[in-house]
Amino acid sequence: MIIIVYLSSKNCSGKGGVPSPTAICFLPFNHSPSKKAVFMRKSLLCFFIVIDTLFLISNADAFNGKRKGFILGGGLGAGFSTFKETVTIHDFFGSGTEVLESERENKFALATNFKIGYAPSDLLEIFFTVKDSWFSTKVYFLDESSGEDVIMASGFWGPGVTYYFNPEAPSYFITGGFGVSTLSLPFESHSEIKFGPGVYAGAGYEFRDHFYVELDLGYGKPKSLALFGIGESTSMLSVALTINALAY
Repeated sequence: MIIIVYLSSKNCSGKGGVPSPTAICFLPFNHSPSKKAVFMRKSLLCFFIVIDTLFLISNADAFNGKRKGFILGGGLGAGFSTFKETVTIHDFFGSGTEVLESERENKFALATNFKIGYAPSDLLEIFFTVKDSWFSTKVYFLDESSGEDVIMASGFWGPGVTYYFNPEAPSYFITGGFGVSTLSLPFESHSEIKFGPGVYAGAGYEFRDHFYVELDLGYGKPKSLALFGIGESTSMLSVALTINALAY
């Protein structure tokens, strides 16, 4: 069973119970509502897992202290995400196509950053990276008058490169990548994940061996599968500042 969910700070009900065209749509399967406390506990669990991983990486002994070679890193920080939903409704009976756009949503977020890869030299890194922004929002269901607080994750998955201006710390660097953008409700059972093209660019500063700060700007347009003539796409822009540890 497919349920249309509206992600907005507003009630999704319009005249005669028809959803408001300004609400942001999401298509999960067999939604099972959870309490706010459950979301908070799961969010804190993820937070401490990332923190533990960060300390393990920073104290790893299996690396030679040179950037060239295998690299593994991650970090935490804060960010800001802004997104806008477009819903396209195709009429199978030939009356045309209707396009609905939501109001733009702006959210402060917890930012996480992970990468794993190889550095062919002390100046260049090539890696796979996962960058996510986690924030709280409300979902509205067609059969509900009040929303549920949930955690949403928007992210980037894909290859990236980093170029350092100095072979040793301290050093400034630039970074970027092109891959897949995502949008999901990670703590909702059987919820759909939206995928689409994504890109990011950033810069940072390694202030000492293995530790650096990074500022990223990312853009993506994840989409859901078109079901029953209804297609969704989300235009997302995010900024994140993270403190990271990198083993090499």
